[in-house]
Amino acid sequence: MKKLLIMILFLLSVWTMSRLEAQTKELPRWRASLMLGQYSAKIGAPVFVPFRPGLQGNMAYQWNKNPRHQLRESFILTGFHHQYLQTAFQLYTEFQYEWHFLDKFWLTPLALGGGYVASISDMETFVWVNNQYVSQKGLFRNNFLVSLGTSFGYQPIKYAPFHLTAAYRLQIQGIIVRSTVPMIAYSSLQLGAGFSFGGRNKTVSRN
Repeated sequence: MKKLLIMILFLLSVWTMSRLEAQTKELPRWRASLMLGQYSAKIGAPVFVPFRPGLQGNMAYQWNKNPRHQLRESFILTGFHHQYLQTAFQLYTEFQYEWHFLDKFWLTPLALGGGYVASISDMETFVWVNNQYVSQKGLFRNNFLVSLGTSFGYQPIKYAPFHLTAAYRLQIQGIIVRSTVPMIAYSSLQLGAGFSFGGRNKTVSRN
């Protein structure tokens, strides 16, 4: 009986210490990710043939202090190439809600944002010069961007700074050719990894 009581007290103390650790663990404010993506010029599910590669750097900042229900803003720089259409560099921001669960996963039901796109044409364009059409390629354009989508993340080790992430985005860009292609839509799927840094005030609860 005495041994059983000692064992119960020991298990209670371990459980209490683990709860205190979870309640006082300092959580990072910033999360950085590097992602490789496929950028399909279509609405809906992305296709993988032909390959339209893109590389994205992402810095996400948590505005609130709730570890389970997080409000974040992402600052994103992306570059991708679409053969026969354009090479584009995107600079934009997104706002999103993240639900964290099981201490290792998070889900973003909706991210919404927008910003700027620098576009270098990879298609032949004809312009009217000196009473004749002249072929031009590599024209530079300043465009706008609207972005929305969803994301999923996985942290292999609890409280470790390393994470894996996947994201889907539907993006509207304008203007490619004002007279014929006023806007173009991209569906992208991205996979990547990153790390968290920059501690904030200690959280009081993980619920």
